[in-house]
Amino acid sequence: MKLTGKKDTLIILSDKRGDFRVSKLPFGQWRIVINALSFHTLDTTVEVSSINQLNFSLSRNQQELDSVLVSSNQVRNTVNKLTYNVSASDRKQHASALDLLSTVPLINTSGEGTVFIKGHSNIQILIDGKPILGNSVLNSISPNIISKIEIQSNPQAAYSGSGLFAVVNIITVKDWKGYYGRMSATIGTNSNLHTSSYLSFKSKKTETNFDAGLHYYSRPWSNLIQTTYPGKDTGINLHQQFINNGFSPYAALGFKYQINKKSSLNYALNISLAEFNNSGNSDYVNVAGGFNTKLLQSTGQEKEAHWWNIKNYLDYTVRPDNKTSFITALQYYAQPSMQSTNNIIDNLSYQSKNRIINNPLLKELSAQVVLQKNLSAATSYQAGLKWINRVNQSDYELDTFHISTGLYSKVNDSAYTNNFYATQNIYSAFGNFTFKLSKTLSGDVGIRVEETSDKINFGSSAQVNRKYFQLIPNTSLSFEINNSSNLSFNLNKNISRPAIYFLNPISNIVNSKNIDVGNPQLNPEKAFGVNVAYNTSVKTNNFSFTLYYQDNSGLISSGLEKGSGDTIYSRYLNLGSVTSIGISSDVACNLSKALRLSLHLAVENNTILYGSQKMTGVQFYSNANLLWRLPGKVSMRLLHQFNSRVINFQGKEYALSSDEIVLSKRIWKDKWIISFGDSDFLGINSKRVGDLKTETFTQKTNADLHLSYYYLKLSFTFGKTQFASNPNIRLTNTDLKNTR
Repeated sequence: MKLTGKKDTLIILSDKRGDFRVSKLPFGQWRIVINALSFHTLDTTVEVSSINQLNFSLSRNQQELDSVLVSSNQVRNTVNKLTYNVSASDRKQHASALDLLSTVPLINTSGEGTVFIKGHSNIQILIDGKPILGNSVLNSISPNIISKIEIQSNPQAAYSGSGLFAVVNIITVKDWKGYYGRMSATIGTNSNLHTSSYLSFKSKKTETNFDAGLHYYSRPWSNLIQTTYPGKDTGINLHQQFINNGFSPYAALGFKYQINKKSSLNYALNISLAEFNNSGNSDYVNVAGGFNTKLLQSTGQEKEAHWWNIKNYLDYTVRPDNKTSFITALQYYAQPSMQSTNNIIDNLSYQSKNRIINNPLLKELSAQVVLQKNLSAATSYQAGLKWINRVNQSDYELDTFHISTGLYSKVNDSAYTNNFYATQNIYSAFGNFTFKLSKTLSGDVGIRVEETSDKINFGSSAQVNRKYFQLIPNTSLSFEINNSSNLSFNLNKNISRPAIYFLNPISNIVNSKNIDVGNPQLNPEKAFGVNVAYNTSVKTNNFSFTLYYQDNSGLISSGLEKGSGDTIYSRYLNLGSVTSIGISSDVACNLSKALRLSLHLAVENNTILYGSQKMTGVQFYSNANLLWRLPGKVSMRLLHQFNSRVINFQGKEYALSSDEIVLSKRIWKDKWIISFGDSDFLGINSKRVGDLKTETFTQKTNADLHLSYYYLKLSFTFGKTQFASNPNIRLTNTDLKNTR
């Protein structure tokens, strides 16, 4: 308890009964602030005169109560949520939020910093329930201000329309004040250079974050894409060799303001510029009987692109009482760009040269209102409405080169253009209800209702005007076996809408012998999943085993088709579906005081339908993260990702695999961190459903040197108030009549 008078401030701890006793307290007006674990903070003003005892009743905070550890475990599994409580040891051993996430149960990271949950990367990361505008900030946030990390592996209805697999919410310490920051630079092979700086400052009512940096790279790469048509022994191989060069500066600003006890404002801005150059060569080869038989076409390409992104996020939160919150949020995104591509096409019989100029624009505006209400300690609901407006336009021009004049001229044939203006409006309503049926059985059910309206103008001869309706449910049930183990059942549905480019029915003949054709009748891809999971935790260790069924239908597939002569077509259709039955395990444990292992393993059986054709396959996936802490503030980290799939079609087997290894060494020196990293990638990636297309990447090796400097000055007010089982906290003055 904290008492503040005109001249004095007193900090008082309760006794075993939960009583606060104060002697020799002067008469007059005092502000009283009482904190108790799992209760809402009480903040009031009283007049001390001849009163001998004051009684206050604190209301329970269900959100904090859910995270209280009944045992000594750092990990707690509840309905549809795993909570990892960050310890003082975690804060000392990790340099950033991303480092910390790599050791949290269910989470793995790649060498490039991508966050995975159970092998999936399509996740939403939040900080204190608010979306972050770019994951680069995870490299800069200090673990010193992180209180706990929550993982929803079955996203609630507020997120289910986004095709997300999981949601990660990083919850910060509420009472930290001061500033912290980071300056870093990375230099590596392939002319890789990255610099960044980050500063965060927090006072009593405001918190300000600033992040800025730039990235430059030059990366050579090569591909072999092999296409074999179902039921045929023929296909087309595509060989590609390119060099990518890029330069991208960025800046981000975040601002939070506590207006009063019941309302707050949160704003985030992210601006980035990018310049990109891509140059190389593509060869198309006709295949028969598994052998290259004829070179159909050779295309040289040089592409330049310049674009900038701006993202704005604003929300206003009102809490009329300790059990209710009302959130209004707006988000705006825009990406204007300028692009030009030069093509030199050798069709063997003749050679042509053309140029594409395009100034596309992407815009998105969304608005959302959400009401959250705690009805009791174990019952709550969430309801909301959301509107999304998207604009996607392409200002496209195709020019051909005339050898006789040495000049370009514009192609004015409206039948061959990639010009379009598209608007998409999505209207949705969603709700979730969390409940407890008994001491051991709890649940969470939700539903999302969506209507999507597409209006697309591809030119005078092609229009798309359609609406479609989606009903998206999600359900979770959890049976608590004991304080550290639970069994859960989860059901979910997701959709993924087709890109505007896929809908364009007008042939894109940048290359007259390699023609792209879209399909305005494409429907969204749909995913339906059911799983049963067992989770158990012991201190900082967590073990999870999941049996799952996943049905992905209406998958959009593109394949290369040989037309008349040496013409090649690429078409988009809802042809594929994949049904998967599998089992996965996730382990996060300390092998010793110095070794911590995070491991995800999954084996699944796939049934693939491509039109009338049927294929079967088995897939194995693993992601391992081993952290070794050495004496003298030195650590080593080993990351290994492996993916292997075998597909059986008409008695033939097609094997696909990918393998990545990253080894890094880190040295701590006061506030400096020096790390060395090596990564190797070799493999065949990936299988496009139905057309048996594989992409073979040549081996690439990266070696990076990273240098970081941290500066911080933090103060925390965790409070030492004892937990009282009686929700009525009493303030007792034994001698109020005395002035001192």
